[in-house]
Amino acid sequence: MTPLLGQVGSRLLDRWTTLIALPGVIFVAVGVLGVDLGHRHALDLAMLGDRAQAAAESATGVVVLVALAALAATGAGLGAQLLGAGQLLWWLGSWPVPLRSYAGRRTVRRRERWVQAQAEFTKALESADPQSADAAGHGTRRNAQAWAEPSRPTWIGDRVAAVETRVRNAYGLDLPAVWPGLWLVLPDPPRIEIRSARTRVDEAAVLSAWGLMYVVLGAFWWPAALIGAVTWTVGWLTARQAVDGYAALVESTVDLYGASLATTLGIPLTGALTTDVGRAITRRVRKGA
Repeated sequence: MTPLLGQVGSRLLDRWTTLIALPGVIFVAVGVLGVDLGHRHALDLAMLGDRAQAAAESATGVVVLVALAALAATGAGLGAQLLGAGQLLWWLGSWPVPLRSYAGRRTVRRRERWVQAQAEFTKALESADPQSADAAGHGTRRNAQAWAEPSRPTWIGDRVAAVETRVRNAYGLDLPAVWPGLWLVLPDPPRIEIRSARTRVDEAAVLSAWGLMYVVLGAFWWPAALIGAVTWTVGWLTARQAVDGYAALVESTVDLYGASLATTLGIPLTGALTTDVGRAITRRVRKGA
């Protein structure tokens, strides 16, 4: 999956203002507020006003506080980027060794449910009009679990892995091996769309990372835990939508430009891309590896 999503975490430091500076300042401000007010005075606005007035009366203190806040915000922002990269790996199903056994059992359960849904879909196709609402409903329920037989413990991981499976089944292409070459033959419009979709995945991962950090802050100020829970949930839901869109774009790119790659590589092709041509492309780019 790594070639399709790029080097996880390598793009998370590109947008300083939107992903680090402003969220970092807000997080530090909330942290200072939370530690100062504590659980007992969590919503005491009068106390907050007194603290702000006392800080404003000292010009030197304000300068020092601003400098410290900027430094702390930078540290918080960098921490969110690293945590976001880890969050994305978790969503993709790259779980640490102590959880590999649980991940395997979870993957098996997901596969069993998918196989059952696939059987129901196949039965509906054989017993009724393939275009019927019943068959379409079974297909929708199957795809809601995964677009191909699950191989990861998470939906997001399976959504990316499904692109590889579907492309291999349809065209005989080893997509991770073929993708760098395919990217080079793409015109600018699809590249821009794919980069934008990839950026949305990154931003969703970082948003959820901020949510986790706010949950930790909730140990000192309980409203922060609520903020964190909501933020993490929004990030997770956004990530599902972003990964779904990204995967659809990658698969469509193969559909539309796979033949162009064959032509560029000098592989004979008449008409649409076939599995024989796809296997030839794979052999060419892998060079026996």
